[in-house]
Amino acid sequence: MFVLNISQEALHDFVWGLIACRYTYGTTVKEEENLIQVTYGYPVGDRRHELFITPFGLRKVFKKAPFSPHYLTLVTSRQEAPQLYSYYLSSSHYLMILEDIAALELSTSYKSADMKLSEITDYTEAQEVNTYFQLNAVNLEQIEQEGINQYVMYDHLTPVGFGRISSTRKSKRACLDNIYIDPDYRKQGLGSHLCEKIILYSAPHTTSWILASSQMGFSIYLKLGFRNTAFLFTYKKRSNSI
Repeated sequence: MFVLNISQEALHDFVWGLIACRYTYGTTVKEEENLIQVTYGYPVGDRRHELFITPFGLRKVFKKAPFSPHYLTLVTSRQEAPQLYSYYLSSSHYLMILEDIAALELSTSYKSADMKLSEITDYTEAQEVNTYFQLNAVNLEQIEQEGINQYVMYDHLTPVGFGRISSTRKSKRACLDNIYIDPDYRKQGLGSHLCEKIILYSAPHTTSWILASSQMGFSIYLKLGFRNTAFLFTYKKRSNSI
């Protein structure tokens, strides 16, 4: 029997929060039972088409593949990734949730008055940050988008990390995404420090926080008070098979 350690409402909010964080102009979303189909207005990385499904939605996808190539993210209670015909496993993550701000374990491993968290609301600053990291650290389309807040952490005037959070659902759950620390600043507790700041900034309007954690970040989020609720396996459709 398929049982997730997370409510369907919270799972729904996570998927919609992730879509909101990755939004590009012209994005469309089609929702069916056990399946959410997303077509981004233009590619996010190399993603243009993406499916979010539970195991109950697999048969629906296999009966009629909607497009090729595409990404498929399976949300499951099983720890091992199943093999899916004509797909290859691209990445795996843990679906984690912090349900009460009181459970947030503040890190004591990093303290510095020099580290400042800045919400990005200016296009010039956003472009400078993106140029510095040589990454799409700040989504320029989302600077003025309601329900999306993007942050950059500075060491004096040097950007050292970034992240964003969506709080677009009426449930007041928020989804953290794109948490990143410059490799030269890792293993100093900055990942925890960055997440703490973002969570505390959003706390007055948020009741719980959801995110997809990599293996590298898993222990960090556990220490902060998040709990693992499900496993996320992301597959890519082989372009020569439909």
